[in-house]
Amino acid sequence: MLLSSLLVICIFKPASSQQNNSTLIGLGSSISTNIHPTSWRSPSGTFAFGFYPQGSGFIVGIWLVCKPADIITWTAFRDDPPVPLNATLELTGNGKLLLRTYYANNGAGEEKLVANIERSASNARMFDSGNLVLYNEHSDVIWESFKFPTDTILGGQNLSEGGELISSASTTNSSTGRFHLKMQIDGNLVSYPIDTIDTSVDAYWNTATFDSSVTNLYLNYTGGLLILSNDSNITVFSSDSKSESNAIIYRATLEYDGIFRLYSHNFDSNGAFTTSLICLPGTVFVNPNQRNKGCKRNYTEELCKVAEETSSYRITDMEKMSWDDFPYSTNSMSEEDCRKSCLQDCNCAETNVSTPEEVELCIWAYELLVARELGKLDLGVDVDLENFEKMVMVGIWCIQDEPGIRPSMKSVVSMLEGITGVSVPPNPTSASTSA
Repeated sequence: MLLSSLLVICIFKPASSQQNNSTLIGLGSSISTNIHPTSWRSPSGTFAFGFYPQGSGFIVGIWLVCKPADIITWTAFRDDPPVPLNATLELTGNGKLLLRTYYANNGAGEEKLVANIERSASNARMFDSGNLVLYNEHSDVIWESFKFPTDTILGGQNLSEGGELISSASTTNSSTGRFHLKMQIDGNLVSYPIDTIDTSVDAYWNTATFDSSVTNLYLNYTGGLLILSNDSNITVFSSDSKSESNAIIYRATLEYDGIFRLYSHNFDSNGAFTTSLICLPGTVFVNPNQRNKGCKRNYTEELCKVAEETSSYRITDMEKMSWDDFPYSTNSMSEEDCRKSCLQDCNCAETNVSTPEEVELCIWAYELLVARELGKLDLGVDVDLENFEKMVMVGIWCIQDEPGIRPSMKSVVSMLEGITGVSVPPNPTSASTSA
């Protein structure tokens, strides 16, 4: 789902500081489903707020203006039926953002508040960040779409402590789906199916970041996804980007299949957006015109078997990669021999090499655990030795050479939360180098 770690200091840009990069929506402004424009665009045209076609009608929302298809990032009234023709959105003279719909059997129409606010708005602004913001007469923010995410957070947006993202029903139906992602008050970011009571046994993914001082999940402007706390920041995913760029939009979405994905969308030379999807070395897109269908190997097993030599193939080093599945072969050999062995095996698509130092660290930790000498470690801070010993045991269970005895993620969470006990694990490794 999401990958690993770098500690980053983030500075949140409040909406009030971004007004020069926004489109002003004044009192009395309105748009309609049957008269263009049907949306209010941000200054660069990156985002739009208004009526988006869905099925036989329209939904009210915000979307990323993209090619070949726009991407919805926020939805109002997501579980209501699509609005019909002759609907309007208006920032009224008394400062209310209203949706008005007219039906054949109701000449008076129906009104709904898009933004439920106690004070009247003086104006609204649509930002290039994808945030829709309402201000009062003192230019104070009184409502913003970033505070009420549906299934997505964008660069500069937080998911507050206790908040959640809820997946859409499908790629073409933005109503409530079957999964939700919760930023829990215990500091853990957890995915659950909707129809459960959200216990640890119901969770199918989590960050295992237990910290009662956590404040929120934050997607920064360089593509880093962090859990912020009062004491420190925990990185859920770190991008390679080191600086902000107006040409890149970052988006983290809990999608209809329950997977939390992080995307970067880049401007091309014409100002249009493209989505950054690449295949690993040795693979190509299944369909270059529909890249979201995934990747496949760029060679067949038959061609590999009849090849006279392995010079046609090579192994490419990849940084910041991990392999979560079980290896089909584990052997002790040098890295060079491992490369040669893989090139001679048509079923070998990837090798994962553990250095002697990594193996020795595992053995050292296990020996300290068995000798009950973990307290001799100088951790630099005071720790609860009982909890620390439990975490070490869980960690050693998770790195066992024998795949069949490694615990499932649900079991790991249960052990860490104290729901189930943790027994002393066997020696995790035979000091072998795996390939």
